[in-house]
Amino acid sequence: MRGRREVDFRRVRQMVRGNDFRGLRALIRHGWDVNQQEYGTHTTALLAACELGRVKLVTLLLRHGADPDLCHVDGWNCYDSTRSGTIRRLLVAHGFSWTPAHWSEGAGRAELRWMSARTPVEVVRVLTFTGTDIHLEHQVRPFPPVHGAVELEVAVGGVVRHRRTLTVPGHGRLPVYRAAPPAQTTLTCTLRGFRGDVRVRAYCPETVAAQPAPHLVLPDWGA
Repeated sequence: MRGRREVDFRRVRQMVRGNDFRGLRALIRHGWDVNQQEYGTHTTALLAACELGRVKLVTLLLRHGADPDLCHVDGWNCYDSTRSGTIRRLLVAHGFSWTPAHWSEGAGRAELRWMSARTPVEVVRVLTFTGTDIHLEHQVRPFPPVHGAVELEVAVGGVVRHRRTLTVPGHGRLPVYRAAPPAQTTLTCTLRGFRGDVRVRAYCPETVAAQPAPHLVLPDWGA
């Protein structure tokens, strides 16, 4: 059974940084609470191990009851804090059930991301911006496994210019419409019983490029 004893969290951080499997296992054997959260940040050993890609430590912590849904005080979760596919699979297998979602609009772009590994998502999100050269980009990642569908609709100046339904992993980028003068663009994303990880954005490259860097630079999803 998992213990409830807490230790100086600086010691835990040092073990994770040093990939000290034996040291962490010894703490667990002596009754350390694997879900102890650092004062002020709410960081856990599991979060720290995910950030550093420590697969062996993540496996150890999960097997001894570490909660994959505990988050940093700023909302950063275990799944998004790692780039390791192995770790993400381990988190989902041990009950990760957060549904990370965010969206933004304005200054030449509208973008949305939604991820759900367990609960089918039913939602409609409508985002708007103004631009002249309208592009659409979407990415459905191969993990978590995709179920359901994402329906996309782009309307420029009140007229629908593009519709698309995403049901399988993949990445796409295409021009949608050239507007003159600048027109209001509406991106509608409808998730129907969707499980998986999807990212969608509509944007005007000219408008985005004219904004102050770096917060409006569009990262390359196709990399």
